[in-house]
Amino acid sequence: MDLTCDMEAEEYRNSCLSLQEFCDMNQLYRLIDHWCKSSGMSAVIVDTEGNPTSDFFGMTEFCKMVHDNEKGMISCMSTWQWDKQGIYMCPAGLCDFSIPIVLPNGRILGKVIAGQALSISQKEEEIIQKTTQIGIDPKNVKDVLSRVHRKSEKEIQGSYALLKEMMSFFIEKNYSIWKNNNELKKAPEKKDRVLSQITQIMYSYNLTLNLTSGKYSLIVGTGMKDFVKIFESTDDYETAYQQKIQYVTEKYIQKFEKFSSLSALRSRKNETGYIGNLEYAAKTEKGIEWHEINIFLGTDEKGAPIANILGRDITEVHDKADTKAQLEIANASSAAKSAFLFNMSHDIRTPMNAIIGFTELLEKHLDNKELARSYIKKIQISNDFLLSLINNVLEMARIESGKMILNETYWNAYKFYDSLFELFDSQMKEKGIKFTGTRYVEHSEVMCDDTKLREIFFNILSNALKYTPAGETVTMKLTEVPSDRPGYAMYQTEIEDTGITRLADLKPVCGDLYLWQGDITRLRCGAIVNAANSGMTGCYVPCHACIDNCIHTFAGIQLRLDCAELMERQGHEEPTGQAKITKAYNLPCDYVLHTVGPIIEGRAAPEDERLLASCYRSCLEL
Repeated sequence: MDLTCDMEAEEYRNSCLSLQEFCDMNQLYRLIDHWCKSSGMSAVIVDTEGNPTSDFFGMTEFCKMVHDNEKGMISCMSTWQWDKQGIYMCPAGLCDFSIPIVLPNGRILGKVIAGQALSISQKEEEIIQKTTQIGIDPKNVKDVLSRVHRKSEKEIQGSYALLKEMMSFFIEKNYSIWKNNNELKKAPEKKDRVLSQITQIMYSYNLTLNLTSGKYSLIVGTGMKDFVKIFESTDDYETAYQQKIQYVTEKYIQKFEKFSSLSALRSRKNETGYIGNLEYAAKTEKGIEWHEINIFLGTDEKGAPIANILGRDITEVHDKADTKAQLEIANASSAAKSAFLFNMSHDIRTPMNAIIGFTELLEKHLDNKELARSYIKKIQISNDFLLSLINNVLEMARIESGKMILNETYWNAYKFYDSLFELFDSQMKEKGIKFTGTRYVEHSEVMCDDTKLREIFFNILSNALKYTPAGETVTMKLTEVPSDRPGYAMYQTEIEDTGITRLADLKPVCGDLYLWQGDITRLRCGAIVNAANSGMTGCYVPCHACIDNCIHTFAGIQLRLDCAELMERQGHEEPTGQAKITKAYNLPCDYVLHTVGPIIEGRAAPEDERLLASCYRSCLEL
């Protein structure tokens, strides 16, 4: 008798089951969206009555034309109620698929209507005739047909077979999950047994906290005995929490409170699923240990909001990570040395070219004493700078040992300025760049490290020479500004070029869409996108030629400070697929959008593609 009642109840539950209750709709949406992007077709999910339960995915241009027409939309939606399965022809002449969403027990929850594809075998006259019957202008149809990509029968059959297989796998996997969840709901003791087994294997404790009452039940695993005793001594979360937080090191107290205090959890009681983890340092009799807590939010069998808090000791894992981090630092240091030597070899070429060039000119004009003196002077300037670069290579050992010092000597601002101008003037002219300069200095004789200062200016002017196109102008301005310290002077140098790309310089490829390739740090626009790392404060490898490093370098230190403040307020690393916005400071654009993309090795997986799409969407939504 009881068995019959259980079967009847189960059958009733199945008959009332909706697609939304059966599976995670976001997962289903991602699956359909991925298929649409790979096949170049469209899709929509409908219920058993033929009503749409999702937006259109990947709507094709031809399909959009039909749907923008009222009669076309009505005729299209009428096919959603058909009992047809497989591939069929819609009233507008498109190849459609109908794939039912059927559970293994035979229960139908809806179907996926997909396809909206034009076959190569279809004649244009037939398509125009069918679309005219539903009220679409033949001129519009011809215009779209001239651009749309038609598919072969093999492509259509293959796309249908792939979607059918993907849906079959999705339904099978989710049915297993749904069935297990149902069994756990019917048998709470089985659920407790499963949780206990998981805790025993992976965690030291598992708290099931009622967010309304503040009381919890405890499942004990292995390890962290001193902390487990705290939870065993009471069932009141606030009492246990106040005892536990005394062991958390000062650096992590604020993060611990924001993540796991009762008030913080109650503020998120409407959320469901995994909300994240926190790694923190804890003080013990043995010394510092590293612990981790993972938190899941949901509801119990009665619908009350609960939090599952799982804790474990990760000291051993963390120590291995520290060793790995030290290795990464050593590798980064090696990469920095390689980059330094590579950049130095590049820098050496400019004075060497100048020496060779002026030596050849000197040989040709030995009879002209005034011109010869000018060439000799420029050779000396280039020679001095070349010598300073070689000294910098030798100084690498001092940088490694932390003993680098400033070699202050008497410095004449006018001579320094003139020597730089003479060195670059001829190279600028050769490239067709106008090089001008001004100087406003009251105290020209000062003490400074001439070599290091010269290298800084040399690098900036080299970049201006390299990236400024012919016909543009480079301007160098030296100004003495007041100093608060008696006996000191401050010198401000501005090197500006007009090699900025503006929107007006570009031609749209379609509507408001522009296609451009070049140095993104020289683009004047509303905002540029930075491929950031999870720390958000710029690349951590010195001299690394990545876009993150370039944007932070040319924007200036203000950008790095801005990002550091953002991360301090956030309290955790930036998740993949999200985005932040900051001012651009010294860049020609107005803003910088920072987004963390997925790290892909080999072919991109579906999850990588989803995260990458999320990066684009997050930037567009800012």
